Amino acid sequence: MNPRRAPTLADLPSPPPHRHGWPWTTAPLPLPEAADLPTITVITPSLNQGEFIEETIRSVLLQGYPRLEYLVIDGGSTDETLRVLRRYERWIDFWTSERDGGQADAITKALERCTGAICNWINSDDLLLPDCLTLVARAFTSDVDAVAGACLNFGGDQPDEVLPNRRLSARSLLRGTRGAVFQQPSFWFRPPALAAVGGLDTTMHYGFDFDMAVRYTARFPRIRYLQATLAAFRRHPAAKTTTSPRRFLEDYRRTLVKIVEADQPPSLKRVARLRLHELNLHSDIARLLEEAHRPFLARFFTLASWIARRPTPGTVAIGLAAGRRLVSGRPWFMEPLARWEGKGEAGKDPNSALPAGRDRTG
Repeated sequence: MNPRRAPTLADLPSPPPHRHGWPWTTAPLPLPEAADLPTITVITPSLNQGEFIEETIRSVLLQGYPRLEYLVIDGGSTDETLRVLRRYERWIDFWTSERDGGQADAITKALERCTGAICNWINSDDLLLPDCLTLVARAFTSDVDAVAGACLNFGGDQPDEVLPNRRLSARSLLRGTRGAVFQQPSFWFRPPALAAVGGLDTTMHYGFDFDMAVRYTARFPRIRYLQATLAAFRRHPAAKTTTSPRRFLEDYRRTLVKIVEADQPPSLKRVARLRLHELNLHSDIARLLEEAHRPFLARFFTLASWIARRPTPGTVAIGLAAGRRLVSGRPWFMEPLARWEGKGEAGKDPNSALPAGRDRTG
């Protein structure tokens, strides 16, 4: 792309009178053009997020970064989204509004047009924070495959929380290792590397970002972590992370199956097989605890026999948690689904929470 002057507050349309602060009335000063700055592509997939998309667009354009390529792929919105896009189209390199196959399909369409050396997508209800692109560009040296910072989760009925990306590897993500956190809005990658691992799985609609992270880090593990908070993820009632936790779990299971069947290192396949076994065990336990008509001892010995078949630390921990629920008569909430639904027992359940997938609606 041809470098151009980054827009300032004075260049963009005036914000609504009730809007203040970033990215409405404050913004970092634009960087001067420099030959050594890499082009960064930001993609926004969108569908009927007219309530939020203007804030998203401004948070990208007002980065003050002169080598920005901004692509917006809308899935045929029927709200005020198109009016907002037309107000800002002078500063957007490409946008379209047409029906597509979902968020992963929309991002893939944009990736086909992408010319940036660095890329990420920011959903139409989320934000980039000030100086994000500058920080990412400076961190992306030749010995780095990805740059990962922190992400602010805000909104809804929960307190704001800053979650840093950390301990990202295919193994830790698949296993749900405690302390491993994947926050997609703050994970920046190289487009050729993503293409090399097969791009996004456009048949997934909920956990495709997690699926991408597993495949990407398996082949390109050199990640530079930043302490800075690079992006903000908005919680709201319509977000799919809020409304469809079970669909994320289904896509997670599909990722595990893909790893088992793909040309991956044997050690990674073992992790995926074990995780699949644990998920199946969760399902079996849920059904067992619902069989109140069966005698307690019969159900207890059934549970013990399942754990004895493969007594790994994970299955033993699952069995102990299930035993407590069997004794107390409480139902079994599958992990990581329990954490998504707010029903998990913090510090007691054996599995770490999976990273919640991000959809164009959250």
